Amino acid sequence: MRKALTTLGANRRESAVGGGRWLGAELDRTLIRAGVFDGGGYLLGKAKRSAKPERGMAAVLVRVACCLGDAVDECDLAWEAILGVGLGIAPGALPPGATEPDLRAMEAALASQVPVPVRVDLWARLAAWGIHVTELDRTPDLEAAVFRIF
Repeated sequence: MRKALTTLGANRRESAVGGGRWLGAELDRTLIRAGVFDGGGYLLGKAKRSAKPERGMAAVLVRVACCLGDAVDECDLAWEAILGVGLGIAPGALPPGATEPDLRAMEAALASQVPVPVRVDLWARLAAWGIHVTELDRTPDLEAAVFRIF
């Protein structure tokens, strides 16, 4: 099994590859999870908080931004160390009838709350894109693709 996306051992706050860090987050119906990853895909720190969807999508996105900040703080980093954010939205977390423009509006709303570039998309599309990027120079690992997407 790959070590990527697992917590580093004793030196978990030190990057194994390069100096840039990335924030990955997931918005489910009731929970927000965020993690800081180094260039090699190693998890350096994480945070989670409830989504509270009954407050509306604008309030949920404020909570996402707070969760992202918590993850950065957990790693004792400043936002300047973060290269960008990818937020995957689980299908059940979207309002009924949501469309592509709704995702772009969510992206713009979140981008106004954090000081780094943001990409918001359905989590399955982000996972497929990540697999494509990481496995571009070799035969795709079908088991990893199935595990990460489903």
